[in-house]
Amino acid sequence: GFARVSVDGEDGVFELREAAEAHEGEHPEVRCLTHVSKSGEMVLTAAPCSGTLPSQRWRFQEPSEKGDIGGKLKAASGNLCIDAGSTKPLLFACMPGHDFLGQRWVLHRNGWIEAPRYWADNGRKKLAARCLDSRPFRDVELVGAECRGPEQASIVWEKLWETTPLETRLLQEAHSAKAAKAEATKSGGQ
Repeated sequence: GFARVSVDGEDGVFELREAAEAHEGEHPEVRCLTHVSKSGEMVLTAAPCSGTLPSQRWRFQEPSEKGDIGGKLKAASGNLCIDAGSTKPLLFACMPGHDFLGQRWVLHRNGWIEAPRYWADNGRKKLAARCLDSRPFRDVELVGAECRGPEQASIVWEKLWETTPLETRLLQEAHSAKAAKAEATKSGGQ
């Protein structure tokens, strides 16, 4: 995660300093979320905090519409926003309006910077919530195993992004209503 640290003398401007400790073999220096140009794109990286680099200064624009989740995380200078519309977040021209979900971010108190889950293309594309992580761990290899092994080891699973599709929910509600009507008819007839 990142800690939001105000920049003296600049109203609403802050640095996003890394809150996580360095992994073994990494330098323990304090690093800030930084944007740099790479192959024609503005990419995000974590670089040693300078205290003066404009590329390490950010602003947060609160949501423009009541009920919107998240606001825009913008570079302090210019009209560039962090965009989560691709596999890696990039700095991209801020899109006007509140309908553009790829540039919405939630700054949590614990330091997480989260792109809330959203959908596009009339629900055909669903993107899970994602967080900016400057020190990701390697992927964990998953393997199939007999269910007794994890149960005996007291492994507990956490459900993520548990949803019931609208169609399934409507079908379940219709079945419940039909069962309730049948029960009422049965009770009323006796």
